[in-house]
Amino acid sequence: MHAHSPARRSRERRAARSASLGLIAMLVLGAALAGCSGATKTPKVLFVTPTPPVTPSPTPSPTPSPTIQVTPSPTPKPSPTPKPPPTIGPCYGSNLQITIMLQGGLAWQSGTGHEMATFQLKNTSSASCVIASKSQPLLLNGNSAILISGAAPGSSPMLMLAPNATMMASVQTSNLCAAPPIVAPVQVGFVMPGTGLVIAAPASPTDLGGVPSCMGDNTVPAGDIEMTSWAP
Repeated sequence: MHAHSPARRSRERRAARSASLGLIAMLVLGAALAGCSGATKTPKVLFVTPTPPVTPSPTPSPTPSPTIQVTPSPTPKPSPTPKPPPTIGPCYGSNLQITIMLQGGLAWQSGTGHEMATFQLKNTSSASCVIASKSQPLLLNGNSAILISGAAPGSSPMLMLAPNATMMASVQTSNLCAAPPIVAPVQVGFVMPGTGLVIAAPASPTDLGGVPSCMGDNTVPAGDIEMTSWAP
C-alpha cells in the first residue's frame, strides 16, 4: 500500500466536503420542489364576529336627600302688663245737676227762725266721677250776691257717682239779719272741692224761699247756713 502524499489527502478532503454540500443542496431543492408541486389548498377563511361595543351603563344620578324643614319654635310673647284700672277723676260742674226737691208741693219747709230744703245731685255724664261728701253751701240773692256763706267743708271722704247716679243732702238756713233787698229767685249754691261752684236750679223764677227771719239785731249782719253730707 502506497502512502498518500499530504497534497493528495488535502484534495480528497476538499472533494468530500464538496460532495457533502452538493447532497445537502439537492435535498433542500427537492423539498422545495415538492412543496411547490403539491395541490393548491383552499385557504381557510376565519370569520371573526366583532365584539359589540360595550355601552357604558348610565351613572345613576344621586338621589337628593330630602330637605328637612325645621319649624322654628314660636317666640314666646311676653305676658301683657296688666293695665291699672282707669283713675276716676272729680266730677265736672257742667256734668252735675242739682235740683231742689218738693215736699207737699213746697220746696222749703219753714220753722222758727229757719228754713230747710232737700237737694238732689245727679251725674248727667256717661262716665263715673267722684265728689267730696261735704260741700260749702251758699245762699244766693237773685242778682248772684251772697246772702249767707257756710263754713268750708275741710277734708271729707270722696264719693263715686256713676252715670245718672244721684246723691241727696239737706240744707238749713237761719237768722238772716241786716240783709240787702231780696231779689227773686233766691238760690242755693254748693262749692264742691275739686269741682267748683254748682248752683241748684230754683223751684220757680219767683222763688224767695230759703230766706230766714232775723232772730236778733236786724242792724247787725248775721246769718247761718249749713248742710248734711251728700249720700245716696
